[in-house]
Amino acid sequence: MVRRSALSVGALALVVGVALFPLLAGCSSGVGPPPASLGLVQDRAVPASVAGIPLYGPSGRRTDLAGLKGKVALIAPFMTLCTEMCPITTGELGKVVAALRTAGLEGKVAVIEISIDPGRDTPERLSAYAKMAGATWPLLTTTPPSSTPPSPLPSAPSSALANLASIARFFGWLHQTVPEGSPPATDWWTGKPLTYDVDHSDGFVLLDRSGRVRFETVAPATTGGVLKGPLRSILDSQGLHNLASPASTAWTVADALDAIGWLRGSAIPGSS
Repeated sequence: MVRRSALSVGALALVVGVALFPLLAGCSSGVGPPPASLGLVQDRAVPASVAGIPLYGPSGRRTDLAGLKGKVALIAPFMTLCTEMCPITTGELGKVVAALRTAGLEGKVAVIEISIDPGRDTPERLSAYAKMAGATWPLLTTTPPSSTPPSPLPSAPSSALANLASIARFFGWLHQTVPEGSPPATDWWTGKPLTYDVDHSDGFVLLDRSGRVRFETVAPATTGGVLKGPLRSILDSQGLHNLASPASTAWTVADALDAIGWLRGSAIPGSS
């Protein structure tokens, strides 16, 4: 997939239609907001039309963004068939979740990944990905559960595609279905050749406890070159390059914890 994370902060401002807040904006606890070099500090409400969009996890249970109120939430776009950046992102989010658990904040901060590939990312596939990746945090899709076997072609209901478009448009996530490479990659779950790919942006969004968007970055994640287990095994040559040579603007676990601590009003162990 094409890495969209090279988008500048200024370009992100144009996408989401907001202005960059001064660096001193935010909480008065002494924990500062993320730097402008990482992304946009902002303050905008999530409209009910977006907050109420149905999302489904590996169990098929319905949820939505409105249910996050009362928690700081980190939300990242991803897809289970990404071979360039998403495995790296998922690996780093696992470290964020572990740090939050150690700090006793697992029930007070939500970490979520939302699929930008509803044509293939059914709850059933999310369940397989969660087991493969060891993900204990919510992996969500706009595609409801179905007894229909997974298809190699885009097969999401029109409502799922429309709902994803609404979420992506609000958060400024870029995504575009493109032809699969030649020779095509193999689906790690079904073992069948893939028939299309999705170019998409990276990064994450932060919501405060009132459910308002307070920060967004399109920077990719970095592991410092280390990613073990099944997640590393699904990286292609570009993914291995991204792992070994991350972008200079890439976010780290410490960056994510710093940003979460800013919204919570106190530093989190493991932050910088």
